[in-house]
Amino acid sequence: MAKNLNFNVGDGLTLTLQDLWANVEIHIGQGGKATVVLGGDDKLLEQIEVTQPSADQLLVKGSGEGGDGITVIQSGGHGSISVGNIRGSCVVIGGSIVGRTVVPGGDLVVINGKVISGGDKVTVVEGGETPKIVVTVPHGTDLEAYDVSSVDSHGLGGKLDISLSSQGEATIDTANDMKVRCSGQSHVHIIDAAGDLKASCSGQSSVTINGSCKDCYADASGMSRVTVSGRATGKVRKHQSGMSHISVG
Repeated sequence: MAKNLNFNVGDGLTLTLQDLWANVEIHIGQGGKATVVLGGDDKLLEQIEVTQPSADQLLVKGSGEGGDGITVIQSGGHGSISVGNIRGSCVVIGGSIVGRTVVPGGDLVVINGKVISGGDKVTVVEGGETPKIVVTVPHGTDLEAYDVSSVDSHGLGGKLDISLSSQGEATIDTANDMKVRCSGQSHVHIIDAAGDLKASCSGQSSVTINGSCKDCYADASGMSRVTVSGRATGKVRKHQSGMSHISVG
């Protein structure tokens, strides 16, 4: 069942997405207004909280930070687990881990999507699909996205601060001043970029920038890649190690 939330917002809005196992779409709407539409399994939507800490901030947050529960999503015989930080060991047979997992009291064993042991708070969702969140905010909104499965942003034009891990993906259309951190197999693609860029990549992650930037600071390790297709009009500082690669211009 979809949930539709409406907010009155001030100028200089910041949209913060945090700890979300969800596909997030962001669109431009009228000034002074913001809407958040959540769709998907009710059990999974219970894990998502939408708040307005102040007139200039809208927060969409999952239950992954500091929680003590485990969410198991079973779909077609495959299990996924999302929430918190790994503590102890984790064994998965015939399933997959999505995001981060909390094991409050010991080991976690999952066989064919079923939790066999580990933790005292377990939520099982049969046939669960990745929730979808559609956010509409005014043009010029700054975007912060930390540990989100998927982000697709259209024409915001504000500042960008994004940090992805695991297999997170983001496509950002129009950003001005960018801080990007990627690890694991995550990928960030920024279209129509401007302003300064600070990018840090590790593992097999990648950052691709279409557009020019002013100052460019890039750090890459492992097998990661940072690619800027346009020119940098200011300072360029690059540091790469392992089999990583950085390309500017």
